[in-house]
Amino acid sequence: MDNAERGRTWWIERVYGAFPVAPAWVGTALAAALITAFLASEYALGRHELLASGGDALYGFRDLRVAVVLCLMVAYLPTACVYLLRGARRSLLLLRPVLDSTDADFGALAGEVGAYSWWRLLGVCLLGTGFMVLVPLLVGPGAEYAYEVRVWSPEVTWHRILAPVIGWWIGRFIFSVVVESSRLSRASRHLAPIGLLDLRPLAPFARQGLANAFWLVGLFSITALLVLDVGFVAVVAWAGTLMLAVAIASLVLPVRGVHQRIREQKKAELDRVRAAIQGDRSSLVDSGIASQADAVSLADLIAYETRIENVREWPFDAPTMLRFALYLAIPLGSWLGGAFVERLLGAALD
Repeated sequence: MDNAERGRTWWIERVYGAFPVAPAWVGTALAAALITAFLASEYALGRHELLASGGDALYGFRDLRVAVVLCLMVAYLPTACVYLLRGARRSLLLLRPVLDSTDADFGALAGEVGAYSWWRLLGVCLLGTGFMVLVPLLVGPGAEYAYEVRVWSPEVTWHRILAPVIGWWIGRFIFSVVVESSRLSRASRHLAPIGLLDLRPLAPFARQGLANAFWLVGLFSITALLVLDVGFVAVVAWAGTLMLAVAIASLVLPVRGVHQRIREQKKAELDRVRAAIQGDRSSLVDSGIASQADAVSLADLIAYETRIENVREWPFDAPTMLRFALYLAIPLGSWLGGAFVERLLGAALD
């Protein structure tokens, strides 16, 4: 694979690539380092005594938990971005056999991965940063004092430092999902004629959508740990609905183009077969059964028409949809597991 096919490498990809392990391990090490630094600062300041002293211990424990979750998010988002770009390149390479394009055209297509308009990317990242800066002013107790430094506890100081960083990375991540999905969708324009009776070569489109959904659901799973003290109904109604909408959109974005190609080719094939059923055998010249046109009986044509009608217009098979459904259950498990652990710790500290 030449440099063009590798796409444009981004600095965080080079950082992750400098380690001889998978990006997940680098992200795990980053999360461990951040959490260790936070807990070390808590111990150095004697904050651990707050959890065992009563008084403001409830809020102290909540703020500690939020800080740990924010550390996880800071480590998760760049790791997800690296996997997203690697997955986009891999999807294109897997589609190479069914793309009707020259090596130069394919190299240019693959070279777009990771290359973005800097001002659009900057705008989205700043928007994400601004949103996270506003969050403390909109939710939680003491919102009116959110940016009065004199009342910040050490845990809240970590919150205020990490939140803008998270906002920047959320903007970067969502921008990458949308742009890379749209590019993969447009790659369907270069597809050779699709074999309607075997859609397996188109699986990389669906796999990329599934990967998008997985990383977005993973982000929601970590975020769910921030709302352990919110009522279950509120979590399901607000976060659950938002997660479902975003996950479905991320699943569908990369396959829109190929869906349209399948739909158009299916319609054209049905038109040809139906014309042949009505007696115009010349219509089968460009059909999938052109080589057997002279020997095909009327019954065969009707059976073939039924098979084409049953071809799914979206390249999703049953295992893909099952995996997607399982992904959607991950945040609920995260929320329930986090709530259970918090109750155990609360009981132990009473």
